[in-house]
Amino acid sequence: MHRICIDEAETKERDHRYHNGSNSILQNGAIGSPQGVSIFPHPKWLNTRSEGDSESRPISTDEPDNQAIVSELPPVDRGRGAWTYLLVAFLVEGLCWGFPFSYGVFQAYYSRTESFAGSNQLSAVGVLSSGIPYLSSLFVFPIISRYLNQRKNMMWFGLFLCFLSCIASSFATKVWHLMLSQGALYGCGTVLLYTPTFSLMNEWFVKRRGLAYGVMFAGTGCSGLVLPFLFERLLSKYGHHTTLRIWGIVLVVMTSPVLYLMKPRLPVSATTRHPDAVHRPMEWIDWSFLKSRSFHVFAFANFFQGLGYFLPGIYLPSYALDLSLPPVKSTIVLSIFNLASVFGQIGLGWLSDNCDIYLVMFGSTSVSAVAVYLLWGLSKSFGVLVAFAIIYGLSAGGFSAMWTRFGSVISGDDSSSSVLTLIGVFSFQRGIGNILSGPISSALVGSTVFKGSDGDIGYGLRKYEGVVLFVGSAMLVSCLGVGGRLLKPTGAPNTLHD
Repeated sequence: MHRICIDEAETKERDHRYHNGSNSILQNGAIGSPQGVSIFPHPKWLNTRSEGDSESRPISTDEPDNQAIVSELPPVDRGRGAWTYLLVAFLVEGLCWGFPFSYGVFQAYYSRTESFAGSNQLSAVGVLSSGIPYLSSLFVFPIISRYLNQRKNMMWFGLFLCFLSCIASSFATKVWHLMLSQGALYGCGTVLLYTPTFSLMNEWFVKRRGLAYGVMFAGTGCSGLVLPFLFERLLSKYGHHTTLRIWGIVLVVMTSPVLYLMKPRLPVSATTRHPDAVHRPMEWIDWSFLKSRSFHVFAFANFFQGLGYFLPGIYLPSYALDLSLPPVKSTIVLSIFNLASVFGQIGLGWLSDNCDIYLVMFGSTSVSAVAVYLLWGLSKSFGVLVAFAIIYGLSAGGFSAMWTRFGSVISGDDSSSSVLTLIGVFSFQRGIGNILSGPISSALVGSTVFKGSDGDIGYGLRKYEGVVLFVGSAMLVSCLGVGGRLLKPTGAPNTLHD
């Protein structure tokens, strides 16, 4: 069990290490520690609180020229502050990601619109809007850790870029216009608006971090339950020009008060008054985890899972329309998938905190592969398509909620600096898979492997056969990578040094 307090001896040791120039106690800008202690760039801001204590035990500096500055910090993993932040992070997640994860409705609409009909590059718009944030995380996290006092400004600027994206895309008349505006520009805005929530989350949660991230990630599924119906109605009534402008305004109106409520656990303003906090150089990333066999397993499984995961959400509405289902049912399928992902995020996040992470990963990817091959590929009715959306959303939708557990297994501890670095790596991998899946899936649409009779509707409706097989194979390869790790003898180490 992780300790929530430290004793006097450890405090003095940390103080001694600080004055001797040790970077190990800085924790990448003092984001947090596994003990739930505030560790600032200077030891005079240090507070401890145990789960059973009603009062804090402040630790002050011994320097004669300084007065002790004591910060009353709320506890981690519990309390009003932690749960309030989790709610705010949930809302930011939903507002950021609900739009790109509802892109399947836009793609179905664009494919029937004269300006964009016939293009095989429409899927690239959705891939860019969701892929760029994943790709950028690895590079943005160190910047956030260096400039903790600028996190809120980054988020406001990101919101502005998202708004600008919606307005610019409303004037699009060609697919490449959409790729630049609704795709790339929105993705860049999401990076700045969304990524700082990771840093803040690691201040508030340590032992329940997997569950916390699962709840936060579930915001995408919740917004994805509602937004497809909203967008489908607006697109059919007003067209994409007005719909995109409406959403840009709604995004600003709903996100602005949420950003005001987003507060850090650690008083960054206090640390920035210290010269060392302002001018401290950006720390180099410790890449020693690249030697870990556990990292190799996680990285392999994570890449292939990301390579296939996003495509059903993009193609399900079009698949439903090609089954001659009414547009509202195509929207229902996408919404059900997003709703199932909510429970998948929370469920897999909880399981990652309490069960063998390798077994959880194996179960997630194996069930996803079976669902794709058997249910999506053989779907010829609304009921079967709904069954696939539910099972795939539950099994695949929460994979990213396990990232924090991945990080702690690989690094051997829960320190927020190492976990954030590894989350950035996993996110970058997922982004590469996401970006690659766009052109690959576009090339696979219309390709067939199985031959059928002329009257047979065919596997994957024939039109989507290649896409279905590609997604299923990506999940299967991810599953096999984890399965190989499960064959390791019992009792073998699972940390950075294995």
